[in-house]
Amino acid sequence: EDPQHAEKTWQEGGRTLHQSYQKDGSQAEFRVVLKNGIVVSLEADDMDIGAVRRLMSQVNLSTLEGLQRKS
Repeated sequence: EDPQHAEKTWQEGGRTLHQSYQKDGSQAEFRVVLKNGIVVSLEADDMDIGAVRRLMSQVNLSTLEGLQRKS
């Protein structure tokens, strides 16, 4: 983290979450790696990280997690 940018990665409920954003709200990214390895990522310009996380909360991650990956 520095005065302009913040980044964090953590585990929650068997998923890996990552957020990266500009503190002035000019860019934000929120990424979730699901238990089955599927990656769901949202990126936005001119939107703060809170808004991007609220958008991600509208994605049905449980349904995606139930999908089988093709090899």
